[in-house]
Amino acid sequence: MNKYHFPYIQFWNLIKVLFAGIVFSCITSGIVNAYNVNIEPPVNVGQTASLGDVFSKINSNSVAISEIPIVGSMSAKDCNDRGITYSQEGQYDLAIADFNNALAIDPQLAETYNNRGIAYAKKGQYDRAISDFTRAVEINSTLSESFYNLGITYATIGELERAISNLDKALEINSSDASAYLARSAIYMKLTCLDWRQLCNIGICNYFMEATKTGLCNE
Repeated sequence: MNKYHFPYIQFWNLIKVLFAGIVFSCITSGIVNAYNVNIEPPVNVGQTASLGDVFSKINSNSVAISEIPIVGSMSAKDCNDRGITYSQEGQYDLAIADFNNALAIDPQLAETYNNRGIAYAKKGQYDRAISDFTRAVEINSTLSESFYNLGITYATIGELERAISNLDKALEINSSDASAYLARSAIYMKLTCLDWRQLCNIGICNYFMEATKTGLCNE
């Protein structure tokens, strides 16, 4: 399992922009990136792609199904591996087609569900992404990357409590996952900002006002 640590200053830039209220979105290239802050890739496990650039804008180029190469005698692993390559190149329709073929050959490939979920997330199809990440952990309950990806995807659509729950599970499996700690702490800080806003609504505004001055909370 290869992990890359988040640069310290980039994480704090992430937090500041997070509280500025920029809308969550989700793409996938193996790099965790919050609100357009460049952060190094956290996960590359064997042939498992990882959810990345999780909060930046989506730029997806559709490819006609007729352009998808004939699979022929390719194995499930061959299809999965080529799907990863297509995904890394931004050819998500081709990637999904190859992941579909891999799962048709072997429907118990947890990593392939994870990889297809990433491609769906890149295309903004979050419900399908969540379904695939969920299926991945049903098959392999120790696949921390899929719990992490579930957490990031739920955060992307604003379901912060579910996001934290899945990041908790990712960290139970892999307690040295820096990307999961950072993502969870950012979500906790977002929830804190929302609580401070509520405090201000009932007349206790010093926390929220100070946070807005420093750029941590958005007015």
